[in-house]
Amino acid sequence: MFLGLILILIITSHYLYSSEAILPLFNSCFYSSLIVLFLYSISALRYVQLSMIEYDFSFKLCFSIVFLILASALFFMYLYYYVLYNFIDKNLLNQYVDYQYDICLRSPDCDIPFELYFQFYQNKHFSFYGQIQQWIFSLIPCILYSAIISLFMKK
Repeated sequence: MFLGLILILIITSHYLYSSEAILPLFNSCFYSSLIVLFLYSISALRYVQLSMIEYDFSFKLCFSIVFLILASALFFMYLYYYVLYNFIDKNLLNQYVDYQYDICLRSPDCDIPFELYFQFYQNKHFSFYGQIQQWIFSLIPCILYSAIISLFMKK
């Protein structure tokens, strides 16, 4: 939960700096969140290992600890995105859809009007159900991250 709060602070600070900083790009918000996810997971696992020296940490236990840390943190982050886009700043949804629609217009196959595109994102992508789906799909890379971290951290 603490990692989720750190991620929320990162998102909020980038949002307060510029609302465009949290658009779906490989930008400083993305990279700083990713670095914090790795560093926090490694340090939390190391802290647990040092506090329980006599306990044998298997790969399975290390994987479970790291995966649960990442899964719960990302759940809080996506819950915050839902609140941010739907309640705090509704204009942010317009900016997001404008950005995505500009990308769509670069493709010759894009023939959807903006209103339908906006409704799709509003009803599917930024609904509570859509954010839960994004969280579930974000768990796939978490499995890989947890496995990598656990391999390096197991005793």
